[in-house]
Amino acid sequence: MPSYLVIGGNGFLGQHVQEQIRLRQDGSSISVFDMAEPRDPKSDVKYFTGDLRKFEDVFNALEGIDAVIHTASPPHVNTSNPPRDLYFSINVDGTLNVIKACQERGIKVLVVTSSGSVISNGEPMVNIDESTPYPPIAIDVYTESKMVCEQEVLKANGEKGLLTCTIRPSAIFGPGDRQLIPGMLEVCERGQHRFQIGNNQSLMDFTYVGNVAYAHVLAAEKLAVENSGAAGQAFNLTNGTPVPFWDFASKVWAENGHYMPNSKKIVLSYNASLIIALISESIFSIKELFWDKSQLKEGLSRSRIKQAMSSRYFNITKAKTILGYEPQVGLDEGIKLSVAVSILFFILY
Repeated sequence: MPSYLVIGGNGFLGQHVQEQIRLRQDGSSISVFDMAEPRDPKSDVKYFTGDLRKFEDVFNALEGIDAVIHTASPPHVNTSNPPRDLYFSINVDGTLNVIKACQERGIKVLVVTSSGSVISNGEPMVNIDESTPYPPIAIDVYTESKMVCEQEVLKANGEKGLLTCTIRPSAIFGPGDRQLIPGMLEVCERGQHRFQIGNNQSLMDFTYVGNVAYAHVLAAEKLAVENSGAAGQAFNLTNGTPVPFWDFASKVWAENGHYMPNSKKIVLSYNASLIIALISESIFSIKELFWDKSQLKEGLSRSRIKQAMSSRYFNITKAKTILGYEPQVGLDEGIKLSVAVSILFFILY
């Protein structure tokens, strides 16, 4: 009956980690560390508010804790001027605080959320496993901070009795998602879902958030077992069913009542899409000069086009073998759950 602290537990992934702990029905207790109190606090959760960048805040929340699952991170935003200091102060400095506090508290289990992008060099990724080395240069500033974070976590494994591992999810979606599914629904509402970039031959991983949360709890349980093989490891984590990007998007739009048959789609070439993206990026850059950046949403970008037209999927054999992971929710069911919750959110807010 371990006592868990979920760092970032009020966030998208963190809330699902809480639920996965409850589903174990093993008497485990749940505490949450986050920047603010939740809108809808749960009676079975003990809440701590604080700043991950302040060691004392983290240390105080760890009293009586057996295992830590660290999911906190700033959102990944696409902008010409990414907040490097924010990314590194939380993803790196904050995580170092967590490691040190766990060691000083004598905690033995630490699972940290990483990203599949930490091994991306911007080129297509086909069935990539964890033996793939980090690239010399990360694809963007956010990913660079996650890469350094992961390296620090894995380096800390075995130091002062602390056992660590990381989970590398790819393209997380699900109930509570504020990025992937809402972004696709917004495209749909604008009538832009009739446009398709490229021939839709590239495969991509999409990962249901409940499956990601489930893997975090599995990892924590395995770290607590001597010689389980989980300690010091990074684990790719997806649904294990890569699909063409536009097939996934089309299923989201169809679930939202906007089915678009292939015969009515307008297929844009790569070069034509790049021109449109360049114009969109220029307009966004001009807006940044006059509007509050936090209120702006970047449109089509060249990096997004490349992503949509390049295969990007991962081998999850290691997670299956060592953690005993199997996806609990498939893509179709996950899309239904996600769209239903997103539509309800739009109606209420």
